Amino acid sequence: MTPAIATDPALDLPGEFRALLCMQHEALMEVHRQVEDLTAMLVRESKENPLCERLLSIPGIGPIVSTALVSAVGNGWAFDSAREMAAFIGLVPRQASTGGRPVLLGISKRGDRYLRAQLIHGARSVLRTAHKGEQTRLKQWAQDVKRRRHANVATVAVATKLARIAWAVLRDEDRYRDERLVGGRSSPTKSLRGLDRAMAKQVGPACR
Repeated sequence: MTPAIATDPALDLPGEFRALLCMQHEALMEVHRQVEDLTAMLVRESKENPLCERLLSIPGIGPIVSTALVSAVGNGWAFDSAREMAAFIGLVPRQASTGGRPVLLGISKRGDRYLRAQLIHGARSVLRTAHKGEQTRLKQWAQDVKRRRHANVATVAVATKLARIAWAVLRDEDRYRDERLVGGRSSPTKSLRGLDRAMAKQVGPACR
């Protein structure tokens, strides 16, 4: 496929420049084809891998995030707690101490930058759609954080929540089941109990 600008006779372009445009266009199309092929591979892997398949049940986590998580943390058993895995990704607050009192600062940003960025993208998706559809505990929590905190702080808080939920889902070997606030109710997995209380202590610090 040749770009229209390279074949438009009304444009007074040198022949060499038209040939260069065609070459660059073909190179761009090749990159596009490679991206499509790699995306298809990730989607296929996320459906065939049981760990990835369970992670897909979490809102905001798709094929890219699920495969990245499994590549980085495996089945989650290397971490004793959800906070420990979130710290590994760099999504927990840095701490300082003044007058013997601990002070929570911005997130540490340590660990896998790519994985952290993908979880941030997933968190933005959750926040963007939290007001739509049937309301659940996670959606209500996300909207509450969004009302009370700066947009960046809310996004990081939701990303941390997703990382913690991912740890629980991997450890419990069960799919994520959010508790609906309207209609039927389903119990969260055992490792998810208490995550809300732990997260409430972390939402406070500003995102730096």
